[in-house]
Amino acid sequence: MGSALIRNAEQRSHLSDPYSEDRLRKMAENTGDFISRKHSLTPEQQDSEIRNAVERLRSELMPDAKKWNEWYCQILIRIERRFDAR
Repeated sequence: MGSALIRNAEQRSHLSDPYSEDRLRKMAENTGDFISRKHSLTPEQQDSEIRNAVERLRSELMPDAKKWNEWYCQILIRIERRFDAR
């Protein structure tokens, strides 16, 4: 039951990774700079721009991602302990 709750929370709520590759990519695609230049770029250039933006975001958000990962691990440990105690 605990693993099912964790899996559900990872997919639908606070335990879903805000720094996942998909979310970083969406953030990169939704920047004003990219949106304004998107139509003047070829698909290959768009992909390259997005990859570069994802790398920049990843390095900028690394401290926050580490904090989130620590919090996530602590939450998982708490959940596991509570279900093990039952």
